[in-house]
Amino acid sequence: MRAGNNRLEAWLARAIWLLIFFGGLVFWGVTLWLAAGYFASAKTITSDRGGVLTDYEARAAALDAKGEEIRVTGECTSACTVYLGARHVCTTPDARWGFHSPAVQGPAAATLAAWDAGKGPDVLWLMTDTARLEMAGFYPASLRAWFLSGPGLRPEVTYVSGAEMIRLGWASRCQ
Repeated sequence: MRAGNNRLEAWLARAIWLLIFFGGLVFWGVTLWLAAGYFASAKTITSDRGGVLTDYEARAAALDAKGEEIRVTGECTSACTVYLGARHVCTTPDARWGFHSPAVQGPAAATLAAWDAGKGPDVLWLMTDTARLEMAGFYPASLRAWFLSGPGLRPEVTYVSGAEMIRLGWASRCQ
């Protein structure tokens, strides 16, 4: 009769070990899943008219490094569009994306214009062209080609709806 008890004890020991092992897996799996949801947040853009290109590049890189989703639900114009270079960016169909040629503004523009004063190459144009190419580098290839052949050459803003961005494959749809 003792041999039966040994088998039962061995079976119970295995069952308890399996419960502890799989229970631990479930516990840590749920914990990691909850932590991922807690730490991964989203930046929602409802109205952003842009600004200094390098500032937006830094913001996009920081959000991308944290794995944050960037949700564009409203207007995203000018330098704001560099968020398209982030890994986790999406748009809603009713969002508005605005594209135009970047401009050198403020004291730097006045200084360069005075310095250039019609002598040699147009320094302002060269700086704007550099910024235009830098900005386009954040866009998907077909959007980059469109930008560089049209809106990226004009100071007027050309708007594209979120629905059109999704249709053309320039941005993914927010879930």
